Amino acid sequence: MRSPWVLWRIYAADTSGHPLATNRSVAMMYPKLAKKYGPVITYEDKPSAHSQVEFAFDVDQVAEGHYAPKAYHDFIGFEVSKSVLERAFARTYSIEVSSVFGSVDLVIGSYRHAVSTVIPRTTKVAWHLKRKQIQNSDPSETRKKYVYNISHSAYRKDWGDIYEKPDFFARLKAFFLRILPKVGPLSALAFHPPTPAVEQLYMHSFNETLDHYRLLLLAQQEGRVQLPNDNFDTGELTEPGTYRLTDKSYAKLLDKVNNKPTSSDLRQNILDFYADLGACPEYHTFVT
Repeated sequence: MRSPWVLWRIYAADTSGHPLATNRSVAMMYPKLAKKYGPVITYEDKPSAHSQVEFAFDVDQVAEGHYAPKAYHDFIGFEVSKSVLERAFARTYSIEVSSVFGSVDLVIGSYRHAVSTVIPRTTKVAWHLKRKQIQNSDPSETRKKYVYNISHSAYRKDWGDIYEKPDFFARLKAFFLRILPKVGPLSALAFHPPTPAVEQLYMHSFNETLDHYRLLLLAQQEGRVQLPNDNFDTGELTEPGTYRLTDKSYAKLLDKVNNKPTSSDLRQNILDFYADLGACPEYHTFVT
């Protein structure tokens, strides 16, 4: 299982990075969305634009040398511990992960395959956009060395072929999306390199995340660490009626654990969330 230091780093990165950089950068990089949603656009507002912006941040990280895909594969790889995942899920939600996902092996395999596809794409885009910057840092760098590749045969040798494959219509749709010009309604699907202002915003959030992480480490050393139940997208305290995806998730969880044994912590968390049913519109929609 991951050490608490790693989990705190993820907690600090999300609760700081999204509200300080991602949510604001979406509005800066997509002016039409900003006219609709304002200067702060959450994941709930526009998931596809969020994914594009976070991919742009990943490209920046790769180009700056903060992320080494080959080293990641060699030392960490695409391993997912099924047993740890199952224990952690049951401990957190008091239900089995198989009750949510029909085939845990298929879900893990699909996740692993998706990541193994995104990482090579990230290095290709980074090399295309920032080759001069990369070679200034390391003159010996070449495209062949820099661009990370994992062949289908190598992937199957390491992980097999248990993952959800797109059907014919999904592949056909993807083909046309790749070749059609990204104009009009398709403009939101186009990759936008981060502007200097967005890069500055990203680096500010990166520094804030480090400061937040250091405070968490200090709190741990002094025996006073506490992690508020914050929304990882907005960075604000999780409360009913403020974020529809949260309301929906709580309602579905309540439906799952209804009349079943639950941990005292989970029970209290759910009771606190539903203390005021008037603030929980999703309660009546998703709980039957």
